[in-house]
Amino acid sequence: IISNDKINTLINESDKILRELSWDNIQGRNYLKKEFNVSARKDLNEEQLVSFVDKLKSIRDQFLTH
Repeated sequence: IISNDKINTLINESDKILRELSWDNIQGRNYLKKEFNVSARKDLNEEQLVSFVDKLKSIRDQFLTH
């Protein structure tokens, strides 16, 4: 069973990272399309959302260290 709390937490976390990256909705959607072939986070399952957040974190970490 997917917990909505976990999903909401992951979406909030991804919002925060997207802001830190200064990505707009279009950049976020393009990335979702490229990595997961979906156009919105609500189309991801919990496992994919975790992966999305992890990928964003690694982009952010590279972005902040350069």
